[in-house]
Amino acid sequence: MTINKRLKIIFGVLFTFAIWFVNMGVASPGQTKTIHIIFRLDDYSSRSNTAMELKVIDEFKKYQLPCVFSVIPFHKTEKTGEPIGGEVPLTLAKASILENIVARGMLQVALHGYAHRRIPKRNLKHSDEFSGLSYMEQLKKIRDGKKYLEKITGLTLFAFVPPYNGYDRNTLKALEATGFDTISADIFGVVDKYSKLHFVPFTANLIQLRNAVELARNSSDPHALITVLFHLPDFLELEDAGGRGKLTFQDFDALLSWVKSQKDLRVVTFDQAIQSNLDLSASHFVLYKRFFKIYSLVPSFFHRSLRGVYFSKEVLSGLWVWACLYALGYLLSLFVVFFALTSIIGTKLRDVFKVKIYFIRNGSVVLVTLVLFYVGVIHHGSFGCITATVSIALLAICFGFWNSFRKVHA
Repeated sequence: MTINKRLKIIFGVLFTFAIWFVNMGVASPGQTKTIHIIFRLDDYSSRSNTAMELKVIDEFKKYQLPCVFSVIPFHKTEKTGEPIGGEVPLTLAKASILENIVARGMLQVALHGYAHRRIPKRNLKHSDEFSGLSYMEQLKKIRDGKKYLEKITGLTLFAFVPPYNGYDRNTLKALEATGFDTISADIFGVVDKYSKLHFVPFTANLIQLRNAVELARNSSDPHALITVLFHLPDFLELEDAGGRGKLTFQDFDALLSWVKSQKDLRVVTFDQAIQSNLDLSASHFVLYKRFFKIYSLVPSFFHRSLRGVYFSKEVLSGLWVWACLYALGYLLSLFVVFFALTSIIGTKLRDVFKVKIYFIRNGSVVLVTLVLFYVGVIHHGSFGCITATVSIALLAICFGFWNSFRKVHA
């Protein structure tokens, strides 16, 4: 069988896989389901803008929708003239605001770290408040923050939101030891599949919510969950937003009004999501991360986006299989193209420029070694689309040179 025929067969199979993947997950006509939404506002503290926060609270009260506030117990000092490394505790006035809204069943308070301070650490690309610290250090921070916040608000806290969405396995152990049952970060967080915690990763921001709802509606998932993360600087009305503003309060009002009017949408807090028997287990989060790890190997322009929704286990199992096939198809086709081109170019170079045998043989070995070093050492065996594409292309080039050498001596 010639190379051209082999390529046609391979691309035909890959195209079929691509069509299956793009069209899978379509909901059956008339299928009844409820899409759960959690709104999570981060960085409520002694230093946050109280007037803006009251406006946010009024919006949720207006439409009778609950929300989760991630509260910093001791905000870091950062203004000119303040002591470096100091902390400003949450005030009684701001605590009373939370207590009143919680009493109405409209709000859940989550502990948002200790002081929301980045702590530089060795061997970590991104610094945050907890990752890399010892178990005892993290236990003290979480325990002290929880104790103060519970004392000043009169509430019992069960949910934890790590600052900068950063945490590690010691954080998970410390949370279980201090009575927490829920952690909400992002989709990249670590997870122990035997953990008893509930994992609620955020999946969208305010601007992305409508698209996320549409994705959930078009899926076959009857238990889809969307967690919306937002901050006060997301609003254009905040003067010190630093260019982060994405929407106005009028847009926010319209968004909540739309959410309230949709019969298939139900807004809940972390606790209410758990009470609704949504699967927020560690094993669910493991499967979710596994799916996106494979899914991210393929360039985004080759497929529709599936970010925005925390799909259920049943749907994720099917998505993971198709993601594997799709990623395999993309990487295999990439390998075939570079292999074929390099084989042709390698043969031409040898015939025209009389390239020596040892250059082809040893050059290929060096390239393979560099690829393995790039993937195994620099990326620690974990990589995304760009790394996978470069690695497969280099491997194909290596084997292409070997193939051209084989043809010459056949």
